[in-house]
Amino acid sequence: MLPRKSRLKIGFPSTQSNTILSPNKLAQSRLAPQWGDLLVSRVKSSYAKTGIPFYGTMPNQKNERYRIRPLVLLTLMAAALLALPFDVTLARFFMSDPFPGELRSLIHKVEFFGHGYGILGIAFTIYLLCEPKRKHLYRLLSTALLAGVMCDAIKLLFHRVRPVDFSFANGESTFLGLSFLHGESWSDVFNSAYHSFPSAHTATSVAFAIALGAIFPKAAKWFLTLAVTVAVSRFDGGAHYVSDTCIGGLIGYVAACWMLGNTPASRWFTAFESQQTAPIAYQQRQAKLRKSRDLESISH
Repeated sequence: MLPRKSRLKIGFPSTQSNTILSPNKLAQSRLAPQWGDLLVSRVKSSYAKTGIPFYGTMPNQKNERYRIRPLVLLTLMAAALLALPFDVTLARFFMSDPFPGELRSLIHKVEFFGHGYGILGIAFTIYLLCEPKRKHLYRLLSTALLAGVMCDAIKLLFHRVRPVDFSFANGESTFLGLSFLHGESWSDVFNSAYHSFPSAHTATSVAFAIALGAIFPKAAKWFLTLAVTVAVSRFDGGAHYVSDTCIGGLIGYVAACWMLGNTPASRWFTAFESQQTAPIAYQQRQAKLRKSRDLESISH
């Protein structure tokens, strides 16, 4: 075990150090030639066991923030089941424009947060303005994509008529069953009018909000607020029922936990991000060392 002072001095990844040096570079560095092999093995094993790194530090293995919690799943599932008998009634209410004009306009403008173009725009903004966070963009976009693909797969398998296309006077069920059984042709499988269940916009926005909150923790609640607003915009405009948005939120939550928690996908992204982080951290460390040596030479 390395002494505490030695570990911090040579940049050994710990919860008190904000710098991760490249294992190979660190092994060759003049700072710790005697600890090179040990550091390489320790760093590689740590990366293999941990989840997403915050602020470029080695994450705490006891952090289970992104573990799938049964209470969250049960809450969203219960909300969907409770809303299901009242879906048609609620759809009629929201399609009657219950919100004031300006508020309704604001709600629908936030819909970009769950749309592919909006997500790409936010990711590109992060790329331009926040260089240290660029390494997380691959995971961020993959999280949103996974949630959207999961919802689209369910849409193609199970058909439910959207509120805007549903005939409320007939009193029929909104669910049509398996897509390949009720349709007259294969084109009906891809008919958007039958793709109400679940809400892909809600799932994408929830997954995207959780992933953004992992990168920018101080704004995590704001991102979730935007995701909830996206859900409201979906059933307010007649695109989905309330239960559709609840199931969409559940799918987005599961997708985010899969990409951020202690899972094979998360560990793969962590190893990839560490390769992006290490050279930058090493260069910063070397720049500080050169600056300190210059100051020492001037003082002498």
